[in-house]
Amino acid sequence: MHLCMCLNPVCLCTEAMRRALKELDLNIVEMSDENATLDGGDVLFTGREFFVGLSKRTNQKGAEILADVFKDYAVSTVPVTDGLHLKSFCSMGGPGLIVIGTSEPAQKALKVSVTIGSCKTGLCSEDRVLTFLCSIL
Repeated sequence: MHLCMCLNPVCLCTEAMRRALKELDLNIVEMSDENATLDGGDVLFTGREFFVGLSKRTNQKGAEILADVFKDYAVSTVPVTDGLHLKSFCSMGGPGLIVIGTSEPAQKALKVSVTIGSCKTGLCSEDRVLTFLCSIL
């Protein structure tokens, strides 16, 4: 079963996205709680689990809805104190490998992912370089 999450209709392309997903015959799950927020840049899927960054754009309620939708996967939250998103300083570098920057927020995320995650971690000295490289992988 394929799932796609459409957030509250705050994005201009919500209706167009909904039509496109229906044409692809995908299940659409909508967040109906107006207090829940979940930004794609704060969601890292490893293939085995989800890490959700709690940031200015994603809150605990949004993480809980994601966990409820994807019950077969562990969902763990990571505080994002600085930076825009969780994936501003970490990303998947390949199967089973999370690449994490060396900034202070990145290192806090590293501690969480090592404690609860099933992936290996690798360090990248520049968070910005990491974000760019992982976006083209």
